[in-house]
Amino acid sequence: MIGFGCFDASNGAPGGGVCANVSTGLPSAAAKRRKLRGRHIATIIIDSVEATVRAILIKAKKGEQSLSLDAVQAVAGGFDGDHHTGSSKRRQILLVSGSALDELNLAPGDIYENVVVDGMDVMGLQEGQELRLGEVLVAVTMPCEPCVRMERVRHGLQNALQDRRGMFVRVVLPGKVRVGDRVELQM
Repeated sequence: MIGFGCFDASNGAPGGGVCANVSTGLPSAAAKRRKLRGRHIATIIIDSVEATVRAILIKAKKGEQSLSLDAVQAVAGGFDGDHHTGSSKRRQILLVSGSALDELNLAPGDIYENVVVDGMDVMGLQEGQELRLGEVLVAVTMPCEPCVRMERVRHGLQNALQDRRGMFVRVVLPGKVRVGDRVELQM
């Protein structure tokens, strides 16, 4: 059976996509038995859509603006040069989905994240899952709950970010991460 999936060069962003047939992996007999039709398939995985690092941000000192970088060294405890590095075992680096920023009309750094990821819903990650960000291996530790500080960015943002604020990760293997690097779930 063939499902129908649409995607474009911007890693699955909506609008203006190119459509392609995608196999569901089910033989036609099994599809008939289960009465599956292309329009009823909720999720189709498209291998050609890759998750990538859109932006990397650090804050050298508390209270300062986030500094956008092309690359950063991840060390034990977080990103080199970030004021949070070494202060927590579970809250070392904050990942946020680029789609969440786009939907809320926010720029990278507006909500104090460290890495913006395109092509992946980071809120779907589970505690303990490992990801590779370029050379760096990280493990998911916990979701970041939107706090009252989000209201300083924009009124109503704390509620708008419920279940979309991002996921904290800890560094397992240090290395360098660059804008444009692939983000891969490790199996």
